[in-house]
Amino acid sequence: MTFRRLALFALVLATLAPAAFVRADTPVPTTIKDHRFTMDDGILIDSDIYLPDAPENGPYPCLVEHTPYRKELRASEGAGFLATPAQGFVLIEIDARGNGGSNGEYDIVFSKREQLDAASVVAQAPYLQVNGHSICKNKVGMFGGSYSGIIQYLVASIPSTWSYDRNTPWGGTDGLSGPPPDLAAIAPQRAYGDLYRDIVYHGGIVIGSFGTVWSAGTTGYYTAPPLDLNTPQGQAAWTDHLTKNDPMIPHYIEAPYEDARYDSNASTPPYSQDLYKDSSILPRIGNLRVPTLHLAGEFDAFTRGQLLTIEKALQQEYADPSGHGPNYAVIGPWNHSNTHFITPANPGPPVDGSNPSVLSALLAEWYHHWLDAGPVPSFMAAGKPRVWYYRLGNGALLDTTGSWQQTNAWPPAATYERRYLRAGNLLSVDAPTGAEAGDSYVANPTAGTAELLSRYDNAASGSIPMPAWDQRTDEPKGLSYSTAAFGSPVRVTGPINLHLTAETIGLRKIDPVSDSGLLQQLPPYHDTDFIVKISDVAPDGTALLITEGYLRASHRTLDTNNSEFDSVSGDVIRAQHYDDSGHIAPPPQGQPVSYDIEIWPMAKVFAADHRIRLDIYSADTPTHLTLLKPALNTVLHGLGQESYLTIPIAPEN
Repeated sequence: MTFRRLALFALVLATLAPAAFVRADTPVPTTIKDHRFTMDDGILIDSDIYLPDAPENGPYPCLVEHTPYRKELRASEGAGFLATPAQGFVLIEIDARGNGGSNGEYDIVFSKREQLDAASVVAQAPYLQVNGHSICKNKVGMFGGSYSGIIQYLVASIPSTWSYDRNTPWGGTDGLSGPPPDLAAIAPQRAYGDLYRDIVYHGGIVIGSFGTVWSAGTTGYYTAPPLDLNTPQGQAAWTDHLTKNDPMIPHYIEAPYEDARYDSNASTPPYSQDLYKDSSILPRIGNLRVPTLHLAGEFDAFTRGQLLTIEKALQQEYADPSGHGPNYAVIGPWNHSNTHFITPANPGPPVDGSNPSVLSALLAEWYHHWLDAGPVPSFMAAGKPRVWYYRLGNGALLDTTGSWQQTNAWPPAATYERRYLRAGNLLSVDAPTGAEAGDSYVANPTAGTAELLSRYDNAASGSIPMPAWDQRTDEPKGLSYSTAAFGSPVRVTGPINLHLTAETIGLRKIDPVSDSGLLQQLPPYHDTDFIVKISDVAPDGTALLITEGYLRASHRTLDTNNSEFDSVSGDVIRAQHYDDSGHIAPPPQGQPVSYDIEIWPMAKVFAADHRIRLDIYSADTPTHLTLLKPALNTVLHGLGQESYLTIPIAPEN
């Protein structure tokens, strides 16, 4: 070990002493613009670094935020969460490769190469010096929401087979693999778990907002020039963006299955990856070992995937406490834009037992504990449950009529009960005892008016208000089934499954020539989509959308290894389907077929005198780009052809 390396090692050890979080004098914040980190392939990754005080008063606990949305724009949000002069953090904002002031190619979201860039920056942070002073302690955290939250999960779970270098101050490179060794804590906000199922395809149906809103907006970010365009580095970065970056959405449209591959066309050296699996935390959840504070919303575009990530992370931690976690989670009545805003009108969990928390204070406690030897946060006190979740009352966005609940697992313990679809548009506790006529509807591409912007926002337009449309608006476009009015409150908490028995008949002859498969909207075989909705029906008949599920008939093959089953009845309680090209199974026309349809989880009290309503359609335009082929679909529910919901009923507490 060289003398220089020994000196740096001694400096790192000196930073382990606890730091006072409040200074008696007045801090002097320092900003370093356009510091560029060198990656192992020579690409320069641009950053702005915000110090809470002068460099000579460091080192400080450091947080890294990685974004394609321009580092200078994200910094204002970061400062709003973690006001650096007051709370004592260094905030390192980095532009993703191919964006802002960073060189390189940006063609797909969360590429393998992009993940390794973020890992390399985290690994280099403890060696940063300004005017000869180290500014970061040797424990580093990652910070942020949405894109910046997703990359936290990915960097913290990088496979041990992926290698990258940390360019060190002594001029050499340290070959690294797996998560960065100095990554000590993360707090992902509103972050997906599965790129394929959470962003691009729901149940095999392409999500409209990803291509039409998000990818177009992000293209606008990377085609805009860097702020330091007057420098050679800025000019080189912008040249890369304009000559190497391709529109993102074609890669996903051209490769519509989870076994798709991606090969870079402009990176040097080029690389290849599994398009979806290598950009998702759930397939490699076993690698998530660092302390994680998960922050999720019940109205978020990523509700399904992040709640499943929380579930799996807690399960593996309890199985191996010494090797994973700890994991804590806050699941609130938020959508994609307001997960992180906790106010008296938008309550957070009473983590101290009485008062609503302020998220910035909660995060400061979390990061200081893991990065700065700070005290144990109040919500981590011995014996405290791991998960705070909001049980919705009326079920509207930012609901204040419900209550905060605590549990050590997600989903919490529940008893799974069937509600059978029956003749007369009923959802009944009684199973059919004989034959019943099925219910038919013609697939209507205009269905979806009633849920437009009223439940799960699309992560690209999360700031748009979500009105509580009456779901009866769409009633003529599909089928509806309802329970009887409840005599007492019913608490539904967790994922729901619809076991559907149905027939489908195409109303247009298939033409293998004209049915080109464009956007998967015209496959050269018969197919149909199922959109299912759960609503809360008030005594006056008004139906408020609570949750939804989606499945393309040809994607129905159940992945039993990754689905979940009730230990008592054996019923599917969370369906996951194979979505690789080898498992596509077009439904035979006019024959009964069974489908298990995953309905996104909820935590909701259905009040006395209210009812649960199930709607079945074949479109929800424009949220999903559903099939352009007309079909006659018939739902069956007689003896031997049962259709039923499996619902998690939570005990009163």
